[in-house]
Amino acid sequence: MRAALSPVVLTVALGFLVFLKPFEVFAAQSSAPNKLKPLEMPSIGSESEYYQVLGRLEQLDSLGQRASLVSPDFFQSLSWIGRTACVNYVCGILSMDQCRRVLESAIADDALVVRDHALRIVLSSAKFSDVEKRSAADRIIGDQRNYRKGRPFWIVGRAKEFLSAGVQMSAGQ
Repeated sequence: MRAALSPVVLTVALGFLVFLKPFEVFAAQSSAPNKLKPLEMPSIGSESEYYQVLGRLEQLDSLGQRASLVSPDFFQSLSWIGRTACVNYVCGILSMDQCRRVLESAIADDALVVRDHALRIVLSSAKFSDVEKRSAADRIIGDQRNYRKGRPFWIVGRAKEFLSAGVQMSAGQ
C-alpha cells in the first residue's frame, strides 16, 4: 500500500517544479550553502485544487485581467494552495515587477507554507538583488508568526542561514 503525500509536501513540490523552468533558479545558486535540491514530480490528478487554481489564473490572464492576479484582495481570497499556485504562476509567467508585488503579499501571508515558499523563491533566484534578499530574510526573522513559544520554525533558520552565508562571503572578499 502506498502512503499519500501530505498537502504541504505536494504543494511545495509542485511549486518548485512550476517555478524552476522559467527562472532556472537553482543553477544560479550552486555555491549557496543552503542549496535547494530539485524535487521529483508527485503523481496527482488534474482535478487537484492546485491545477484548478492554475486554470483560473490562466483564464484571468487570457481575459486581460492580469492586474487582478497581483491584487492583494484576490491573493488573499485564495486558499493557501491557491496562493502558492498564484505565486508560481505570476513569477513564472508575468513581469518581475508583478512577481515582486505578489511575493510582497506572500512574505507577509498568514500561512507559514506560503511565507516559506515566497522566501525560497526570493533567496534562490538571481533575479533579486542582495538587498531584496536581506530584506525578505529580515522580515521573516522579525515576524512573530514564525515562532511558537519563543522557538523558531524552520523558516527562521533558512533566513538566518542566508544572512550568515552573506556575512561570510563579504568577510572573505
